[in-house]
Amino acid sequence: MRLTLALLAVPLLAEEYRASVTPVSGIWRWRAEQGQPGESAGWQEAAFDDSAWKGGELPAAGTGTHWFRARFNPPAASASRFVRVVFSNIAPEARLWLNGQPVRLDGAREADLTPHINYTALNTIAIAGPVASFTGTRLISTPRVFIASLEARSMFNTIDLKVRVRNTLDNSSNVEVGVEIGVPGVNALKGSASSLIPANVEQVFELRMPRPARWRGTLRTRALLYKSAEALEGAYTYEEISLIELR
Repeated sequence: MRLTLALLAVPLLAEEYRASVTPVSGIWRWRAEQGQPGESAGWQEAAFDDSAWKGGELPAAGTGTHWFRARFNPPAASASRFVRVVFSNIAPEARLWLNGQPVRLDGAREADLTPHINYTALNTIAIAGPVASFTGTRLISTPRVFIASLEARSMFNTIDLKVRVRNTLDNSSNVEVGVEIGVPGVNALKGSASSLIPANVEQVFELRMPRPARWRGTLRTRALLYKSAEALEGAYTYEEISLIELR
């Protein structure tokens, strides 16, 4: 049995129910650090004039520290939301600033921009590190409590689901995760789990669903995030879809 999984955000009628993803590409300016450290010269500051820096394609080779700067508008509907920058890859020694403020990289490839983002004007992101420090830069805006990932694994007679929910609020959040599994033309299986998630914590919800023997082909797994008080009214706050192929 082979299992393939693809994760994607699904457009809903209202923007606040889904992630907004904005690529940051084709707008970088860069130069090598020579002599005086770039930070001392203010290269991380939003007001710094980088018009004399090289632009266009990023360098593929070179030695020493290089600086990279880009400007971007805030993602749509990002006010009061959690905004982070996510890289496909980034060097572990790279340093990051937003609008002149240092930003800590969480894990290997993402950083929280929410405290320093300007919601009404251009923002400036600066990176200092070796050549080819990073690839695949994206800005992602989500609700402050959201589904970080949805994973599924098919066993012989069950489907095991793992839903990671992140609470970026400064207070605990009581949430419920609802899961629907179905094949087109077949009634869906449903399950749920609830928990109080502490402030600034990512929590894993694990659910095991029975797999009908007749199920083959593409399986649609839908995870909905509720505020528990609204669950009975069907007022969910976030949705993710996973497509799985069962063989």
